[in-house]
Amino acid sequence: MARLQIVEEDPTAESRDMAEVARLRTYDDELHERRRHLAVVREPIDFESERLKRLVEKSRDTANP
Repeated sequence: MARLQIVEEDPTAESRDMAEVARLRTYDDELHERRRHLAVVREPIDFESERLKRLVEKSRDTANP
């Protein structure tokens, strides 16, 4: 008795991805991606500590020229 073997065929161009339409990327999509990357939450700058740090550095320079 011959055994039947099921072989899946490679999908042809006509049947491949027919269920879903591929969306074209537009300039607006690229712009949205760039804005999303730029909007990454960054650590807030502590202006008070930066100001104090610069004052200390300036005072060192003026004390010992």
